[in-house]
Amino acid sequence: MKVNDRVRIAPVIPRRGEQAEWLIIGDFGGGFLLQKSDSGTQVEIPASFIEKIHRFSGTDAVFVQLAGRLQWNSVNQRWQLMSEKPESGPRGQHGFSKYVDFDHPRRMNYAGGFAWCREDRLAQCLSQGRYIFYDADGSYLRVHGPDIDQVLVSDRP
Repeated sequence: MKVNDRVRIAPVIPRRGEQAEWLIIGDFGGGFLLQKSDSGTQVEIPASFIEKIHRFSGTDAVFVQLAGRLQWNSVNQRWQLMSEKPESGPRGQHGFSKYVDFDHPRRMNYAGGFAWCREDRLAQCLSQGRYIFYDADGSYLRVHGPDIDQVLVSDRP
């Protein structure tokens, strides 16, 4: 990989982030500085964190497989590298969760508009412009329900 290469990264949480293109804007010997094409957000990825690089013919972006994951952090509104990989397939599509109580967002003074969404209706909530809320540790928040868990969603990423 080199400066000005376009790349796609996996695993990324939330998974829709795996479709985003990043541009390599710096090579600092021990890794790379990447900028997200659609937002200008930057992230440093050490070379030791890169598991595999797949190059495709033509003008396709380079595919970078991480040894861990690139995780969105809703609290700090930034991307961060984390060492654990999510499960592949549907079980890991939202990353890692942790159980909290319904009052947790208020106690933590999180900014934004929040709602608890039944897990069986999560796809519908997300299709209506909501986002899964990821805590500072990269976990999404859930409350154990009598029949089904609920997941915290936000009006902003």
